[in-house]
Amino acid sequence: MRVNGRACQILLAPARYDVPCDSLTSPSNRVAGDTFEPAAVPEASRLGEDVTETLARCRRENNVLLFQGSSNLKYRLGGDDLDKFSVVKKFFAHVGLAVAPDGRPLGVFHALPWTTDPDMTDTWAGRNLASLSRFGHDMSCRIAAQCPKSRVHLICDVADGLYDLFARHADRGKDVGLLVRAARARKTRIESPDTGRSVQAVRHLAAETPVVRHCRLEVGEGRNTQGRDVRATRVSLSSGTVGLLAPAARGRCPPVQVTAILVTEDDPPPKRRRLEWLLLSSVPDLDAASIRDCLSRYEQRWTFDEFFRVLNAGQRSEHRSLCDYYGYLRETWQYETWLASDSVHAWRVLDLRRLMHVAPDLPAEEALEPAELACLDLFRRRGSGPPVEPRGRPLSGDIRSVVIDIGRLGGFLPQKRRLLPGRAAVWRGCDQLRTMALASELAQARRGAGH
Repeated sequence: MRVNGRACQILLAPARYDVPCDSLTSPSNRVAGDTFEPAAVPEASRLGEDVTETLARCRRENNVLLFQGSSNLKYRLGGDDLDKFSVVKKFFAHVGLAVAPDGRPLGVFHALPWTTDPDMTDTWAGRNLASLSRFGHDMSCRIAAQCPKSRVHLICDVADGLYDLFARHADRGKDVGLLVRAARARKTRIESPDTGRSVQAVRHLAAETPVVRHCRLEVGEGRNTQGRDVRATRVSLSSGTVGLLAPAARGRCPPVQVTAILVTEDDPPPKRRRLEWLLLSSVPDLDAASIRDCLSRYEQRWTFDEFFRVLNAGQRSEHRSLCDYYGYLRETWQYETWLASDSVHAWRVLDLRRLMHVAPDLPAEEALEPAELACLDLFRRRGSGPPVEPRGRPLSGDIRSVVIDIGRLGGFLPQKRRLLPGRAAVWRGCDQLRTMALASELAQARRGAGH
């Protein structure tokens, strides 16, 4: 942790977390071993130097998965508990998250709010799902330009604007692999290779011979209490290079060549709807192994879904005085700053909870900074109550015991039926730990300066 760095100030003064783009490339804010061109750095979108740190982590990976999507914000912006205006409605967060192929979150590369409230149309004029998807695509192209040794894949779910997204990608996204799941698969129309007429994409691919049969797939199941709740199933993959047609309202437009992959569940469980995904890839002429890789990349979307769960669970119980009594925003720039700082904090909480389940014996020094470990050790020795030994194991420096202590710092009480802290407890504990570490470093800096 840096005393003069802006990344240490996001939890103490979120309103000041508005870093200009010029500071991203200053020598004092560069990550060691990585340099970036000022003209190619993506827009900060109030993320500050965290965009630069995300780029540094992406450059160390051979393959980078960029997920983007929107989720409803379930935060309280003001008012009493019984006030009907206390919960945010019709406000959404459009966030982009970089993920490694093995599921490790690498960082947030953009976070922007938008709304469907007609009274707030002048607040963020022009921000809708189509414009934000184009913004995320441009950010992905800039990240790919900064990571020449890494293969960048943009993965998202799109309901409307499939043709526009792939047409834009054909002109400007040569360095990015685009993988999109059509949210309205039954309404996606393609050009028939035989007759040249408009046909349904799902019906056309279902009549083809499957390229991959009985492929194992893990599907996330809603809640995530002690790790990831998954349902393992077997699917068959049918694929083909087809021409994606433009909507009828657009008139006559040339089709865009894409690779369509139909994922169909072989034997669905009883009382469950059959799994049916329509994946569209910008890479033409894929073989069986490449098609299976596309499914594996999209399978990591559960990390992005868990990120939104952490983002919603972390700040649900906290009040923010950004809205008046009637639910209108006082200052929109504070809202965007708050969303950016919370997105970075949610990424860190997500990474800690993932390590707690995946690598419980990992040394804590690889995930936390020395100042944070020192403050956490002080909490162990002088905190309220004796240290708790999880599952009868002695308290050590592994990541599992450290995350449990962070949860205790956030109000978690270990019990027989609940041995691991939840999202909200880890969120509050990380917030307290960052504040303690920053205060400790500031005190050491004052003593060193002789004040």
